[in-house]
Formats: sequence, C-alpha cells, structure tokens
Amino acid sequence: MIVIQVIHARWTKQARGGRLAALRNRLPKELPIFTGESVSDLLLQRIDFSDADSFSNPKQSVTALPREPSHWSGGNLEVHWLADSVQLHYRYQTGAPKQLFFRKGGGATTAHHVIGIIPGHWGSIEYNQRHTDLDTGQWWYEHVVVNVASGNTIQEDYFLRMAPIERYRRISLLW
Repeated sequence: MIVIQVIHARWTKQARGGRLAALRNRLPKELPIFTGESVSDLLLQRIDFSDADSFSNPKQSVTALPREPSHWSGGNLEVHWLADSVQLHYRYQTGAPKQLFFRKGGGATTAHHVIGIIPGHWGSIEYNQRHTDLDTGQWWYEHVVVNVASGNTIQEDYFLRMAPIERYRRISLLW
C-alpha cells in the first residue's frame, strides 16, 4: 500500500504577517490518514488550507490512484512507485524565488532531491514558494508538505507515531 498525503496552504499578501501568519505557522506537517470509502492500495489524500477562512476549515479529498502510469506529480513533486520501493522527488519547476545552483564546471542546475522509501517507512518533502498571476499581477504564496508512506498495511496514525526515514526541506524567504 502507498499513501501520498499532501498538506497545502495558500495565502495572499494580506496574510503575510500578524494573526494570520501566526495561525499559518501552526499548521500541521503530518495528519492522520483518512481513506474514506476507498479500498485501493494507492491513495492520494489532499488537505488544503487557505487564509480565506483563517486556515480553520481545510478542504479534504481522497483519491484512489491507478497503478499505471507508475507515478504521480503535483507542483514541484513527483512520486514514483517501483517494484520494491517508492521514490519521492523534489524538483524545482515553478514559483519564486528561482532555485538555481551553479556547477563547478559552469552552468546552472535547479534544486533536485530524491528520497527512497522502503516498505514500512515514510518520507517527507516540504517547500514554499510565491506566485504571481500574469493577468492581474496579484501575488499568492504556498507552503506544501508531502508525506509518502509505503507498507503492507498503513494505519490511520502512521505519520504521527513514527519518524520519517528522511525529511527534506526547501524553505525560501518569501517577500
């Protein structure tokens, strides 16, 4: 069984500081797994928080994913399921600030990190970014945590009762 848990927070400039920022900074990085009525062994659980309701009423959904194709992608993340493990990839593709690194031999490369997850374990990638709507010029911000578990059986408290095999953070200063 594989569970992909996406915890997503979205906010505008008005929520960068003060009370709303304090509420946003207290959002959880792991939540109980909710499978709903699904009997699938490959689940996507998405939890969306917003400053529109002071981060107090998250929208939740659970989707059973097909085994083929053997990956899921969303934003800067990809999850690949292999025969004996799962790979969680962070690859900068969107958002600001740009995440470029320069090679010793010259040329730039974007941020990229892979976590290998064997059955009975889980991994986590966390990142944030700023976006601008090209039509309106409005800014919004996002903070994303993706937890991925792999195992024969995965209980509701899986992410809460044990530490991840690895936790990768790509947190930028957003202004």
